[in-house]
Amino acid sequence: MSTDATRVEAFAEHLAALKREGAAVLVRADPRAEDAACHRLLGEPGLDRRHVLVSTASTERTLSRYEPRETESHRLGVVDASGGRYTRSAAAATPTASDMQTGAEATPSWQTTVDGPTEFSAILDAVDDHVERLFPATDAIGPGELRVCLDNLDALLDAVDGDEATEEDVFTFLHVLTNRVREHGGLVHVHVSAGIADSLVARYEPLFDATVDAETGPGGRVRQKWRLLDVGLESAWLTLD
Repeated sequence: MSTDATRVEAFAEHLAALKREGAAVLVRADPRAEDAACHRLLGEPGLDRRHVLVSTASTERTLSRYEPRETESHRLGVVDASGGRYTRSAAAATPTASDMQTGAEATPSWQTTVDGPTEFSAILDAVDDHVERLFPATDAIGPGELRVCLDNLDALLDAVDGDEATEEDVFTFLHVLTNRVREHGGLVHVHVSAGIADSLVARYEPLFDATVDAETGPGGRVRQKWRLLDVGLESAWLTLD
């Protein structure tokens, strides 16, 4: 019979293996907890990580989570798939002159814009382009060095409800995205709101290695609980802030 100590040890070992080998994580959270979970999964600002952020709803909000990291072109790629539902503010990110491209709107060199959240091929191509730019030699990507954030799945579920996409389209897109990041030994995390029905989450959960439930708990403290899906292990509630 396994003890609590052996279960904790097994959980830690499997989680460490996922971080080494590449993993996809589904994060279900309330707004405050979502920010804390995203910040943690992106890696501490002092670590040597390179990031690709994909925004399907509010690129400004996605970029705000990136702070206090610098928006430097050799560390960051952003795919704005919000479909025009976003106006970048100076507070969200202020690129240096070397990060700007010439043009009427002076788009940062680390940002790519696609027409909307259901332009799945264009999003995948843009992610690939940023990964190639951030890692010119693909064999130079260390375990966990690439971090990809998709914010958020809600917009894709709304597109299904609005007949702009099918469930199969969304499933295929997530399947390709998560596998490509795993192939690089990276970590991709996908955000979905806490209010999304369990039945909807269950449809896409098989694409992921782990799920994280994050919430603002008693006393306003943010906490998280992990489930490692392939091995059926679950953590206790862990403090995030």
